[in-house]
Amino acid sequence: MDMMQIANMTGITMNAISTVINSYQIFKQSNVEKYFGQLIETGIDLTAIGNDFELERRFYYIIDQVSRERNREKIAAWKTATISLAFIEDINLNEIDGHFQTLEYLIQFDLIVLHKIYTTDFEFVNFEKELINFFAEKEIDSEYVRKSLRQLALHNLISEQYESTAMIVGSSANLQHFHYSKNKLGRQFLNFINKE
Repeated sequence: MDMMQIANMTGITMNAISTVINSYQIFKQSNVEKYFGQLIETGIDLTAIGNDFELERRFYYIIDQVSRERNREKIAAWKTATISLAFIEDINLNEIDGHFQTLEYLIQFDLIVLHKIYTTDFEFVNFEKELINFFAEKEIDSEYVRKSLRQLALHNLISEQYESTAMIVGSSANLQHFHYSKNKLGRQFLNFINKE
């Protein structure tokens, strides 16, 4: 890996890049090296990050997250988040930090489900059944998809509502299951981590 290329691309000094890379163990270094390799492949000028103290701090946060990432496929989302960080016009640090925290807590399958949700024109607004059927064709259990939907709803990347016709039967409530729909935050987050 060419540290000089990373330093030129990000506007961060070579000594700082070298120190960061050398601070990680071999296993973690391989993640960071893969991440930097993906950044280099883009050829995008990210010097805005090195020119802004707050953006640079978040860049180091991303590197730390990448070093601890268990799923190497998710590193691509961190790469795209880095690119987004460099090109945000109206920087809202709370929003950026919220996106980073969300990305940290979601697993790769959640990101796949999120991508499927926002890139598919479903027949119905409540897309749960169509989504489950799609993943069933790929031999993924429906409960695993539902778990992912709950996780996405927990982070407000999709909207979650109970059916309003719940009835009380005897001493227990007969609640209908959730309805899920797309929302603005989910689209924004997906654009932040997945530019296509």
